[in-house]
Amino acid sequence: MSYATKLHQMRYETLSNRSKHLVISSADDVKQILDPEINLVIWKRNLPDSLFEYANRCVLFPEIDRDNLLMTRISQNLGESLFLEDLDLLQSIFQRLNGAKKIQIGLSRVTTVQCPLFHVDFVPIRLIATYVGIGTEWIEEGDCDRAHLGCGRNDHLVPDTSKIQRVAPGDVCFLKGEAYPGNRGYGAIHRSPTPDKPRLVLRMDCL
Repeated sequence: MSYATKLHQMRYETLSNRSKHLVISSADDVKQILDPEINLVIWKRNLPDSLFEYANRCVLFPEIDRDNLLMTRISQNLGESLFLEDLDLLQSIFQRLNGAKKIQIGLSRVTTVQCPLFHVDFVPIRLIATYVGIGTEWIEEGDCDRAHLGCGRNDHLVPDTSKIQRVAPGDVCFLKGEAYPGNRGYGAIHRSPTPDKPRLVLRMDCL
């Protein structure tokens, strides 16, 4: 075995031991994304049916964003109130994670594959929540080979497609990126799914 091969193997083993995901069921545990050993936190949630019903109405509009929802109320019903309250809740949680830094919020109707290749983000922490449609796809550290990131071939990075996992609608994922202090080379690996119908996706970034 060559020195370069040994070096790559040692680095890959280090990454496998360090970069881990965590599934939580409480907002109190979101802060675990700040743990140096964690690069992905998935918050499993049980949202009311009325919220999802409202979200499915929103995704019918070709143009939609958070500000429009706040200014032009579609209807005065419980689902709408719960949906807007959830946006405010997630904004508050994400703001606390990032301290005094400004954050950018995007609520979008997505009909195409935005990022078909598995990749890492060059941001500190990103929040993604899919309310309608297929959620973000991700892979565990031990199921991929980071040496193939950026090669343009998902099958090289993840030879076994059965290892691809998906965030459920309504759940929230917090992805630690390459720009997070001390996380260079450890960013969470993920991609956008191929939509089977229009998706309603919330994304928050730290500016």
